[in-house]
Amino acid sequence: MKEVQERRGKPERVRHTNTADKPKERLSDRELKELMGTNRDTYTRRRGAVRKR
Repeated sequence: MKEVQERRGKPERVRHTNTADKPKERLSDRELKELMGTNRDTYTRRRGAVRKR
């Protein structure tokens, strides 16, 4: 019972992962632009219909 009371008072330690240990993922310019959405089609609403610009 005493052990349970001691555990309540102390918060458990959280282990943080070090991001420096992970290898960096290198993306090409094309992949970065695709993620940002720069080469996507643009759709607008004209007279109630959705049309590609």
